[in-house]
Amino acid sequence: PSLLLGAQEGLSEVPSNLPFTLNGPEAVTAVELDAFGLVMEATSPSSTIAHAEAFISQFPDSQLLSLTRLRELQAEIDADSYEGTLAVGHDLLRASPRNLEALILMAGVLPNFPPSYSTVRKTNAIREAREDIQTANELLQTFHPMEGFSPGDFLKYKRKLRVSLKEAAATVDLAEGKNERAIQEYQEVLSENSTTSAIIYFRLGVA
Repeated sequence: PSLLLGAQEGLSEVPSNLPFTLNGPEAVTAVELDAFGLVMEATSPSSTIAHAEAFISQFPDSQLLSLTRLRELQAEIDADSYEGTLAVGHDLLRASPRNLEALILMAGVLPNFPPSYSTVRKTNAIREAREDIQTANELLQTFHPMEGFSPGDFLKYKRKLRVSLKEAAATVDLAEGKNERAIQEYQEVLSENSTTSAIIYFRLGVA
């Protein structure tokens, strides 16, 4: 499987269509809502990306832009497009710098830079991943239940975010050659994860 997919396995069951704010984003018109529905219901990475770009072009001021970009970000990961993932992720975080899912996804993807990357680009990717991890950790400390979540669902959601963030930190440590710490973190992720992951086992083996 794609190594980029490992960055979002822990979030694959997270309900990304739920709001990040108390009242939640809304569509203003039925046309906007229909266009957003095409993004959310797309069944392949390519169609998701196409519908997302069409939505962003047609509704540049929509309250649903962050959710659309997040869906597109996950589609770029599914398509195994490193540069595409970074482009969408950077656009999303510029507009919504406190988007917790985006921060965690980007932190997990950034260390998977192509071998052709220069030393400078690798160093910058690692630094950016560390900054995303730090910001996400800070946000998790004050992360409160959102409308649409029961207390039990929220705790499950928050746990998935926390485990996915720990996996991202392990991947950054692995990329930097901090193998002992990466081993410990991957083992902790496996012990806390309710589903097995071939990619995590592979990376643990590499470490």
